[in-house]
Formats: sequence, structure tokens, C-alpha cells
Amino acid sequence: MGDFLELNNKHPEFPALNFVAKARSKDKDCNINFIKIKKGFAMATDGHRLHRAPTTTKDGYYKVVRQTSSLLWIHEEKQRKIKWPDEMSILKHHGGKRGIIPPYSLLQLPPKIFSVAISQMLIEIYQLEIPLVHLYLIDLMGIPWKEIVYDKPDEPVIFRNNDGWMAVIMPFIINATGGMR
Repeated sequence: MGDFLELNNKHPEFPALNFVAKARSKDKDCNINFIKIKKGFAMATDGHRLHRAPTTTKDGYYKVVRQTSSLLWIHEEKQRKIKWPDEMSILKHHGGKRGIIPPYSLLQLPPKIFSVAISQMLIEIYQLEIPLVHLYLIDLMGIPWKEIVYDKPDEPVIFRNNDGWMAVIMPFIINATGGMR
């Protein structure tokens, strides 16, 4: 049995791990409903977005037992073999345009103003017809993002801050059969 960690909002690892955990798949039957920690970085993905942040928690795969705005319980999975997607293929974004965000924390903005601010920052992205799932932007509130990197409609939009946090949102593309990829 692996380690069990109970983190509250006063724990120094809580902000980063709670942010990362928001991007994990909520499907209990898939292999990407875990937080992966490797070489000082925690990351999680649901296949449509990826969150990554530095951590001092030991390497491993952690199942989220409970997550609230002030509490995160995670349990290290040692027994199960977990097939993880190649996150490096997503993180290796080639160039792109960079949008510099004003140096204030979006945490200080009320939700309605945040929506307006993020919409203004993303206006060029939408003009390039990069379709994003708006609900994923809610998880980005309260984080002092430094830049947004984007390029083409079928490539991810990447948010970065000065603390090594990263959020990658894949655009949703409707294929010829009407399904999303």
C-alpha cells in the first residue's frame, strides 16, 4: 500500500497539487484519473487539457480520494500498472504567438471581471478560430498567468506563470462524423 497524503489549504503543496488535480479525468474506469509526479513536477490530464506544477512530493501515481477548495486527499498507487499518455508531445509546443498578461493576479478579480479579462486576452485566439472549452478556463481563475502561447486552430493553447505552473487546453475539433477530438 502506498502513501496517503492529506493536504489542507495551509499546506505548502496544496495550491499546486489541487490545481493539477482539477485536470485529471473524472472517469473511474480510465488510466488517466491520477496525478503523475515525476522529477519534481506533478501533472494530470483528462485528454483534453493538462495541468502541470512543481512539487516536492515523491515520484509516483496518486489517486485523488477527495478534492474540495480547501482539502485534497491523495493516495499513492503502487499495485497497479498505469499507462500514461506522452505528455511531452503536448508540452513541446513549437513557438507560437505570445500574449503577455498584465502583471496583476487574476485572483484579485471578481468572476465576472475575470471572464471579461480572459475574454479580452483570448480575443485574438478566437479570431484565429481556436475553439476552447470555456469551463476549463474557470480552473485558471486566481492564478497569476504571465503568458498565453497559441499558434494554430488545431494546436493547444498554453498558459504559463513565473512559478513553473502550466495549463494546456486542447482545442475541440468537430470531425466529419460530428464527433469531437
